[in-house]
Amino acid sequence: MRLRIARIFLGSGLLLSAIGFTFCHMLANPRPPYSSMGNVAIFFVGMLVPITGVIVYGWVRLLGSALFHKWSKWFLVLLPIHIVAAILWQVYSLDSYREMLGNHLEAYYGSRDDQYILDITQGFDNQMNSQFFNLNTWLAYVSMTLWVALMISFVMKLRKVT
Repeated sequence: MRLRIARIFLGSGLLLSAIGFTFCHMLANPRPPYSSMGNVAIFFVGMLVPITGVIVYGWVRLLGSALFHKWSKWFLVLLPIHIVAAILWQVYSLDSYREMLGNHLEAYYGSRDDQYILDITQGFDNQMNSQFFNLNTWLAYVSMTLWVALMISFVMKLRKVT
């Protein structure tokens, strides 16, 4: 029964986060003229905090089963590598995205304003949704929740041993 509840928590948390990431990604508009309605994805970021807790809880309960103990030490090493690789990929992707925005601006207005492109691609601007909410960042997010759950599981296991 405990494993079933963990799967429900984990599945619902992963589904909600995937829906949220997809919706926020769809809000990005790389073509000028850009919307000035603000970034509604900020509301999802607030909702992501409890969703993260639900996902971590589901992983911790699921990892309590004997099935994952063999592989969990490998995951503790491999997951941070995946997270760092995902961050590096996003940095590279951001440079490509800025170039694409510059090309769109030049095609629409006839000139390219690199300072404007830099301004709208820093912080939590609407044009950044495609960079913050995509498959790569969702997989990194899932890896982070799994890594945190593994750390919690190991701490709980060490407390039982000592």
